[in-house]
Amino acid sequence: MSANRRLDRARRLLDTPPPVAVPGQLPLIPDAAVAAMAAGLEDYRLTTPDHQQTPHGAAERAAEYLASSGWTVTPAT
Repeated sequence: MSANRRLDRARRLLDTPPPVAVPGQLPLIPDAAVAAMAAGLEDYRLTTPDHQQTPHGAAERAAEYLASSGWTVTPAT
């Protein structure tokens, strides 16, 4: 599946309500957010030469896709 298709899927999933939190468990990441991150990582992998790829660059691309899909990126405290 292409990065654009994954991003489109992520945007459609934005209308899906988030999963119900279970006491004592970490909150789940909504499917739409996971799809947006996957699209960003796939795009990074396909458009950045192997010798220039870094974990930081991949994280930045995933964050860009999340933000463009309407998600707020908040660092853990």
